[in-house]
Parts: sequence; C-alpha cells; structure tokens
Amino acid sequence: MSLVMTIAMHDFVVMSSDLRAVHVEDEQIKKEGVRKVFRFNEKVVYGLTGDLDVFDDLNTHLSEHKSEKANVQAVSRIIRKYLRKRLDDNSEIQLRAHIAGIGDGNKVTIIELNHDDNYKQHKTLPGPEDAYWRTMYCRVPPMPKIEERFGELNDCTPESISALLREVNAEVAQEDGSVSEECEVEVV
Repeated sequence: MSLVMTIAMHDFVVMSSDLRAVHVEDEQIKKEGVRKVFRFNEKVVYGLTGDLDVFDDLNTHLSEHKSEKANVQAVSRIIRKYLRKRLDDNSEIQLRAHIAGIGDGNKVTIIELNHDDNYKQHKTLPGPEDAYWRTMYCRVPPMPKIEERFGELNDCTPESISALLREVNAEVAQEDGSVSEECEVEVV
C-alpha cells in the first residue's frame, strides 16, 4: 500500500507521499525510502502508486520527454499514452497517477489516471474559492483527517497545506503499517 495525497487550491498545488513500498503478493516485504512524488518541471508534479517496475520505467520514459514548457495536460498525455501501451502489453499492470500543477489557460489542474478505467483522464480545476483534495491507496481513509484539519486552518498557504499533509501522513502511518511516517512534499 501507499499514500499519495494532493491538495489543489486556486493558485497552488501540494502533493505528498509516504516513502514505503509494500509487495503486492507478500505484505511482509517492505522497501523503505521509495519516492512516489516527482517534479517534472517547475509547473508540474506527479505522484504514482502501484507496480514499482512500472514506476521506474515510466520515470525513465518521462526523463526522455523533459520540457520546461510542458503543462499538466501535456505531461498527463505522455503518462497516459505510456501506461495504456503497458496495459495493452500486460492487463495485470496496476498503476495510478496524479498529475498536478499549472495546466491549460495557466490554471491549477489535477488530472487523475487509473488502471481500473484504462487511464481515462479525470480532470479537476479549482475555482477562486475552492480547495480540492485527492488521495490514492491506503487502508486507513485519509480524507476525513484532511477535512478535519483543513477546517481548522487559519490560512491556506503552501506551507500550511504542506504541514497538514505531513500531519495526516503521520497519523495514517500510526494506524496503517504499510504507510511510512516519513513523507515527502512537493509544491507548485
């Protein structure tokens, strides 16, 4: 299991992940220090959960397509095309992705891709007064914890949202041994 959380406001995005990978077939096998959130460029971050071999291959593929001009939609198209080809080659592949940051029209955007629906793009664009959060995987639902802490915030800044995600990650890790207390955070 993994925990990747994304919170998008009208003017910024914060994405976090724990750093533990758990083997799908034997949950006693755990690997520490596994990055799941990556910066594509100054405008786009992405988070992955699922098959670690596909992670590595996808990251290699993305490094061959680096572009400082690429926005969320462009990076999502690269990831989606790659994952759909991998899914055609092996229908058992499991990988989910959040791609977030600056999208078309210079607007903050989250795109979710999921193996369950052949990587159909699910796009969210927060309005001026909106905050959206999305999560991937985890036995302990982080959404109620995010909602509770979000309601307690006095100020919604990249720093306060980063701290919120770190707190939620630590709390979930106390209840779910497949999630590490350590986490990493990226802000766009």
